[in-house]
Amino acid sequence: LQVDGHAQDWSAASQKYLYYDQPVIEKVDPPLGPTGQALSIRLIGRNFISTDYLVVRFGGISVELSGLHLTQPGLASSATEVVVELPILDITNSVSRVPIYISNNGQNFSPEGVGSWDANEDSHDVPKSMTYFTFHEQLRLRQVDP
Repeated sequence: LQVDGHAQDWSAASQKYLYYDQPVIEKVDPPLGPTGQALSIRLIGRNFISTDYLVVRFGGISVELSGLHLTQPGLASSATEVVVELPILDITNSVSRVPIYISNNGQNFSPEGVGSWDANEDSHDVPKSMTYFTFHEQLRLRQVDP
C-alpha cells in the first residue's frame, strides 16, 4: 500500500491489511449445554482465520455496540473449525437459545443483516443462515428406581 498526499510524493504505509471472505458458521457441536458450567464447543464452517481478534458472540443482532452481549475469544484450529469456551451464565439468567455470531477482526460479525431473532422460532431466519446454541439448566439425577 502506498500513501500519496498530493499526487507527487509516495511513501510506503506501515499498516498491513488482511482481506478475507466472510466467516460462516454451518454447525455447532454440541448444540446445547448447561448454564453455570465451563464447556468448550466447536464451530464448523469456513473462512475462519486464526488471529488475536477472532471473537464469538452469543446473542444479539449483526450490528450492535460491543459489550451488550456475551463474547468469547475463539481459537481457529483450521479454516473450517473454531473452538470457543461458552460464557458462564448465572443460573438466574433467562437466556436459553441464542444465535451465534463470529468475527475474524473483532468488529464485523457474521452472519450480517440480522435485525431481529426469536429465541423460540427460526422460520424467519434468512435463509436459515443462523446457528444457535441452547443453554439449559444443569441436569440433576434425583432418584434411581430399578
